[in-house]
Amino acid sequence: MKQKLIAAITLDLEPDHAGYAPESYGAWHERKIKTLLALLKKHRAVLSIFVVTKTLKKRENIVKLFQEYGAEFYLHSHSHNIKSPDSLQEIRKGKEEFINFFKKKPSGYRAPGGLISEKGLINLKRQEFVFDASIIPSFWPKASYFFRPNEPFKDKNGILEIPFSTISPLRFVVSLSWIKLFGWSFYKMLFKMFPLPNPLIFSFHLHDLYKVSAFKKLPFNWRLKYIRNQERGIDLFEDFLVYLKERGYKFTTIEQVANEYLG
Repeated sequence: MKQKLIAAITLDLEPDHAGYAPESYGAWHERKIKTLLALLKKHRAVLSIFVVTKTLKKRENIVKLFQEYGAEFYLHSHSHNIKSPDSLQEIRKGKEEFINFFKKKPSGYRAPGGLISEKGLINLKRQEFVFDASIIPSFWPKASYFFRPNEPFKDKNGILEIPFSTISPLRFVVSLSWIKLFGWSFYKMLFKMFPLPNPLIFSFHLHDLYKVSAFKKLPFNWRLKYIRNQERGIDLFEDFLVYLKERGYKFTTIEQVANEYLG
């Protein structure tokens, strides 16, 4: 029996280049969001959103557009503080604001920058989260993550970890920011040479899709990372969605991925 191929498209909904540039919301534009949602609808792609809760009241109209589309929401910390990505304070405050806005508890968490620690996982367990989706099993952001599993696994604290997908022995991350950096031709070559992960967990940010003014305020090293294919984000995103469909993938939510692994 042929194994079902599934992909979860995840959006980190945060201020533009959060944690590396002053707070701004240039990509949180109604016209741009409607273009994104039309693209997702065209390809029948469901969307899983990890939201920074301090944005909820600041850009409530944009959040409601995603709600109307049927996106599912999870927690991406309260303030996207890179120096404190998984502290009890960030998780607890984020959970409180999430409940106030959505009238339900968040089941999943993603730490800013993928920087989850052992203590952070313990904090999530104590706050009754079902799954975490933070670990990037690659050479970035922490070399110690490189040999972590490239598929969902139970952490010793009892939290289900759903890592970002990577490909090839060098573990290039399958995300829009990485596709923009290394190029679509390079990733298509990888996809032909090595098996795509299943489930496939893909991530993007709104600032990956569009050029935003916050780019000019990034530190020089981050501008170098984001300058490539700066105007092609939305087109590369569609190229990737089309490629997945051609390979037989079906789109699902990250919570459905968690449910399959938890039984």
